[in-house]
Amino acid sequence: MITEINGKKLDFHQLLEYSITATFIVKANVIVYANKACLRLLGLNKPEDILNKPFKQFLHPDFHIQNERFLQQVSVYSKTVEQVECSIVNAEGTIIEVESTYGVYEFDGETLVQIIMQDITARKETEKQLMQSEKLSVMGELATGIVHEVRNPLTILKGFLKIMDKETTPNGKEYIKIMLGELERINTIANELLYFSKPHDSNIHPHNIVRIIQEVIFLLDTSAFKKRIAIQFHTEEDYIEVVGDEVQLKQAFINFIKNAIEATQQEGHISVYIDKKLKDISISIMDTGCGMTDEQLAKLGTSFYSTKEDGTGLGLMVTYNIIKNHHGHITVGSTVGQGTTFTIRLPIPKHKYAMV
Repeated sequence: MITEINGKKLDFHQLLEYSITATFIVKANVIVYANKACLRLLGLNKPEDILNKPFKQFLHPDFHIQNERFLQQVSVYSKTVEQVECSIVNAEGTIIEVESTYGVYEFDGETLVQIIMQDITARKETEKQLMQSEKLSVMGELATGIVHEVRNPLTILKGFLKIMDKETTPNGKEYIKIMLGELERINTIANELLYFSKPHDSNIHPHNIVRIIQEVIFLLDTSAFKKRIAIQFHTEEDYIEVVGDEVQLKQAFINFIKNAIEATQQEGHISVYIDKKLKDISISIMDTGCGMTDEQLAKLGTSFYSTKEDGTGLGLMVTYNIIKNHHGHITVGSTVGQGTTFTIRLPIPKHKYAMV
């Protein structure tokens, strides 16, 4: 082991103190040492905020029992516990996913516990994205076969129902209308599945996002009127340029506003705001609907998850992908019983054909 460099002894205390890996020393479940990386990880300013406090104070409650077991394995049985995933809570109340190793630290005849922690938030997010990508890949392969098999009988059924509609009774016509509606729903799901199964040739040009939103609101105005929902549009500018595929952008905003209409009760209202900021364009869609729980919000945009009883979740998943492909991002805020706000941020083009 190297203990000297150019004849000078290494200061191992300094190496540990300024290590990029958070290191705690725990005695009888109490923290007796924490290096500077611990302060950074927990968002604290001084050692006094950590020292002589129970280690579990900084752990998420879900991991308290597990932590007690690990501490006992090390301090009583001298068994190392390697690379266990858990969550900590920093000074701001933010939950951070970490990977921890519990090991033996002998000091003055006592067996203490050394706990090494690494923030794995970025790694977990990458894993999540990879899993989502794999889901999309599998979905694409399945969709290609399913859609083509489904479309042919759909076309035949719709053709025969339209023929029958000319010859049936008034009651029969009502049943045929319902069946045609359900067939159209199946066709819509098939089209959404097909989105994942084939590459999309983007038609990238500069467009006025104000005009695009106005056209979308006009298209959905009838649906809103049926529920006596008022859609209010707010913008201080008549022309705000984005660069992208107009058809895809329209599809995305149709999904956003259509979902807002479906979530809003009779005589509610929806507000749409467009605001050109310093670095991006912000489009907010606010409804006075039923709102969503934190658990529901966390699952939005994932495959086959929907808050609607008869929904597939594919429409919103397509929408998320469209915004992502336009280098934008989406944030969602919601309160149960009060409503939901989707905020879409799209980049301001740096020049005429900024997007690739």
